[in-house]
Amino acid sequence: MNNFKNWKEQAKALFFIEKLKITEIAKKTGISRKSVSRYIHSLSGYAEEAERRSKDSASKRKEYKRSWDRKNRPNRYSVIDGDTIRREHDVAAAILSREKYR
Repeated sequence: MNNFKNWKEQAKALFFIEKLKITEIAKKTGISRKSVSRYIHSLSGYAEEAERRSKDSASKRKEYKRSWDRKNRPNRYSVIDGDTIRREHDVAAAILSREKYR
């Protein structure tokens, strides 16, 4: 990226346009992560961009959790009714009575 005048312009473009993380920007520019971080944090649009990235990350994490739950947790009962509640109660009572009398 030799077409930028200095590393600050390059870092700003990488952060706001290409949406790279500070560590990635530091590797591309060859400037220390601490210096890049200080500069990026001093920019006027940083707070809004950080908030947007935080919300995006939270929504991606939420969707990941949902898909993981669907894939890894068994769906024991498709409908909860009186029979399923009674069955779970009987199992819990059996476990508790075993613990009490052993």
